[in-house]
Amino acid sequence: MKRFYITFCLSIFISVQINAQTPEVLSVSPLPQVINAAISEDIFIHFSMAMNPSSVNDSTLRVFGRWSGPASGSILWENGDSTLHFIQDSNFFNGEWIIINLSKEIQSANGIAIENGFSWNYWIKTEAGTLNQTEFDIVEVRYPGENQITCYGAYAGDINNDGYSDLSVVNESSNDVRLFLNDGSGAYDEFTPFELTSGNTPSPNEGADFNNDGIIDLAIANTQNNIVSVLLGDGMDGFLPEEGYLSDTNVRGIGILDSDGDGDDDIVTANRIGNNISLLLNDGTGSFEDPIHFETGGNTESGIAIADANEDGIMDVFVNAFNSEEIIVMLGDGNNGFSFQNQSNVNGNPWMITVGDINGDGHVDLVSANSNGNNVAALLGDGEGNLGVAVEYESPGFPLAIDLGDIDGDGDLDMVSSNYSSVHYYVYENDGLGNFADPIVYDAMSAASCSILHDRDNDGDLDITGIDEIADLIFLFENDSTLSNISENEYSNTFILSNFPNPCSNKTLISLSKRNEEGEIKIYDLEGKNIQVIAVSQDEKTILLNTENYNSGIYLYEFISSGKCLAKQKMIVIK
Repeated sequence: MKRFYITFCLSIFISVQINAQTPEVLSVSPLPQVINAAISEDIFIHFSMAMNPSSVNDSTLRVFGRWSGPASGSILWENGDSTLHFIQDSNFFNGEWIIINLSKEIQSANGIAIENGFSWNYWIKTEAGTLNQTEFDIVEVRYPGENQITCYGAYAGDINNDGYSDLSVVNESSNDVRLFLNDGSGAYDEFTPFELTSGNTPSPNEGADFNNDGIIDLAIANTQNNIVSVLLGDGMDGFLPEEGYLSDTNVRGIGILDSDGDGDDDIVTANRIGNNISLLLNDGTGSFEDPIHFETGGNTESGIAIADANEDGIMDVFVNAFNSEEIIVMLGDGNNGFSFQNQSNVNGNPWMITVGDINGDGHVDLVSANSNGNNVAALLGDGEGNLGVAVEYESPGFPLAIDLGDIDGDGDLDMVSSNYSSVHYYVYENDGLGNFADPIVYDAMSAASCSILHDRDNDGDLDITGIDEIADLIFLFENDSTLSNISENEYSNTFILSNFPNPCSNKTLISLSKRNEEGEIKIYDLEGKNIQVIAVSQDEKTILLNTENYNSGIYLYEFISSGKCLAKQKMIVIK
């Protein structure tokens, strides 16, 4: 009888323990950090036990494409309610970064909630493309006759929800955002301004859905005061009036995450003069509470990137410290807390950072634009929250901004740096192992300030959009799959070939930056028919091409020297 009683009690104890177990996420699909998820690929979340389907809704499961915005869809439950199957209503954008957030309000069938929520990121694949892109257009950001507005930073989210990537351009001197809506072909015409009444030199920005209404909102850091400007989307063609929220002095970096798993997006900032990072908690309506400050151990924090560094399903914060020349990893605890994990040095003052898996091992890595060091650096992550030794790549001319994306569609993340004083954008090809080749160089006019990688014309490949903050211009470079068979590495990074205007009508100016080669420019159509050949002497840097007798269409032109093609580009003629 005594033995039976002990066994009976033990059985009850075990049963209670099993029933009280906290549900866990066992696996997800697409996998974290994968580069090549399909634009329409379903999302699967496998739990450790049967779940309560009624606990999953638009606020407890949130799917967000960096450029396409909040994703709606339908949910199926499989495997005895232990597998959540999300089917999106519309496709993501090629080449964009996807953020999935599960809140801690999701419960098991017996009413036990997920302890800290769960989050992960992955990338949507791009189609075959080329790093040798053509300058498609140059867009004015100023009004006619307006003085310099210093456009620095742009967000490429689909603001009017028409399925195309728009441009919200942030302007430091005019303290506003100018919204360029995509015309459906990858071009931008007139803009609509939105004033930042709390703004003082606004610049870094990021999109989110702060009030969970299914519409893209925008958060903007003001680099010369202590305010974060928030523009809620109006659901039509723009934004509601700006609301300003306190952070700390000189807000230089901004990132978005659900720091406490409560089902809404919070803001974290890097504050260069405040010398810390700040967390602004969302109250659930898209308004933000007073900041919580965290010391990182660095000196003059200036940039933010968000990802899961130690692969525990909780988003962490990567911080670059400007004066101490280091990258710092702050691990999130899922309950509004961050603690120091790792520090890595870089050579030069890091201005901007971004993250992604550059070597294909499934762990988050980081790249940094190191302004005064005239280099960019890649730091590999180990999946445990640590970054390795920085590997440097020469990037002369004060690199300010950096971004990652699979530009050539070969299944790895390429790197683009924007270099202020050299007036160049540098595009580095990834060899698939996280090593980057000598860059292909693109020109700005006065200052190459930042670049955005997005599928601007919805043809499946990533286009490059460059911002020039002195000339206040947007440079639109077009990725053309007809050029994807060109081996980028066969061209010298000291040779640049371009033409302006492009598209053109009756004439265009072809520019060459070369090492005193003589040769010829060969122009031909897409069928390979020879249109024109122009001899080029050693000292010629520009060629005025008369296109009056050309038909409307797309033409290819290349510079050939000693029988070798040194550069190839695309020209569009419109009559």
